Amino acid sequence: MRLKSLITAGLLTFVAITMLVLVLKETKPSPASTSSPPAAEKAATSPGLKLIAYYMHGKVRCPTCMSIEAYAKEAVETGFGDDLKGGQIQWRIVNYEEPGNDHFATDYRLAAPCVVLVSMRDGKQVAWKSLPEVWELVGDKPEFLKFVQKNIRELLAERGTTRRK
Repeated sequence: MRLKSLITAGLLTFVAITMLVLVLKETKPSPASTSSPPAAEKAATSPGLKLIAYYMHGKVRCPTCMSIEAYAKEAVETGFGDDLKGGQIQWRIVNYEEPGNDHFATDYRLAAPCVVLVSMRDGKQVAWKSLPEVWELVGDKPEFLKFVQKNIRELLAERGTTRRK
């Protein structure tokens, strides 16, 4: 019985350390990439599209992950409704663990589900920014919404792609 308890404790410790490492990796600031954007999707982009707001997730989805998705979608819809309707901004949800989507995890250096903003010009990716801070803000919805909207405005302004809101 003692051996079983030791094995259980060891496995639980391993899982806890692994989760801690993933969270610490994700919470490091990740500046917007402007020099060499990853090879993002080339299909399904129109020349007029200016920004894609992604929620990237894996196969396993916890309640916090679902909240991050819902809050991020709300941030885009409430802060940029006209741009969303006009096609200047798109909202997309991607399971990066699905076959054919695995490049997203590499392209955007994903270690966990995350919101990723991709700036487009003439159908080509020109910059991107990952927002791992959403994990820290998910407990404060108003701050979460402001944070996502602020980052969208900043990325759009950097690229000169839309008016400031």
